[in-house]
Amino acid sequence: MSLSRRDLIRYGTVTTLSTVAAAALPAGVAQAAAGTLDTTSDFAKIIAAYRALQIGTNQPSAERTQAVAALDQVAQGYDSTMDVTGTQLWPDLPSGPGSNFFPTMYYRLRTIAVDWATPGSALSAKTGMAQRIITALDILYNTEYSEKTSEIGNWYSYEIGVPYWLLQTLVALGDQLSADQLARYLRPVLAFVIDPNMRTVTPGLVETGANRADKSSPAARRRSCPTASSRASTTRSRTCTRRS
Repeated sequence: MSLSRRDLIRYGTVTTLSTVAAAALPAGVAQAAAGTLDTTSDFAKIIAAYRALQIGTNQPSAERTQAVAALDQVAQGYDSTMDVTGTQLWPDLPSGPGSNFFPTMYYRLRTIAVDWATPGSALSAKTGMAQRIITALDILYNTEYSEKTSEIGNWYSYEIGVPYWLLQTLVALGDQLSADQLARYLRPVLAFVIDPNMRTVTPGLVETGANRADKSSPAARRRSCPTASSRASTTRSRTCTRRS
């Protein structure tokens, strides 16, 4: 059920990030920022399709049963060792700014969230699981990845890798998240992916190929930050110009 980096490009990462970000806004604001896109139907369809890529469509088959069982085994293992009472979720993954392990933290939490959201899975029947995942998101936001975090180490983790695991977690949680929570968790994504054409941590370095495609989220920034709409629109225009 995991998507590779190329799969994410293929299935429209830009649209998904835009949609999730827009969902955090009041309907009127989001629709105005989105132009002709209907936030009450098109956005919901896109989110539902992306969610289905993570959790499946619950169509009975031997293959699905096997896949869910394999996911259960991994997710239950991660969940059994996850501690949401402090500031370090897993004993083998040291926390703190610049931790080399924070991408793994988000990967594990994404695995737990996808299992919880998958019908018939082991964690789907566990009481209080959604709140447990949300508490873990809060811990990671406060200790590892927020809009105030400095990029330390591998730029890819901050600008591409972690945003994907985080997005998949948020989509899996769905309506368990309030608009305020969704907006909060998206802020670091929008902060670290400022301009898809440029490396955020290295001013002047132009992104190319898959990296640029991965980071193409100007519409998300525009829809989630209406006060910066003109700046985001300029970025989008520059993206289209460079690709034409």
